[in-house]
Amino acid sequence: LDILIEAELIDSFSEIRKDLNKVSLAYFFMEVIGKMTHEGEKHEELFYLILKNLNRLKDDQRLKTLKDAYIVDVLVLLGFWPKGEKLINPEDKLEEITERHMSSKRVGKLLVS
Repeated sequence: LDILIEAELIDSFSEIRKDLNKVSLAYFFMEVIGKMTHEGEKHEELFYLILKNLNRLKDDQRLKTLKDAYIVDVLVLLGFWPKGEKLINPEDKLEEITERHMSSKRVGKLLVS
């Protein structure tokens, strides 16, 4: 097991933590990655995709649009959807691929839909 002995906070994402809708969507971002990848799997592009979307989430109020775009980006990056191809219902495709419902979808359904 790796042991972390020191860390430096670069960004606390306080703009997200002050808004329950944004917290819900940020949790959804992490849940998608948790269900689509294996523990210990390195994927630098996914890290930067998450970071980019968390930074967008700080200022963006179009949460449903951001959520759908994030799903498509993850599916394209992991090879489950062709780049440039329009996806009508990203959430349904995500659940079809993972063969599971996203837990955070229930929590944020009224907030982000």
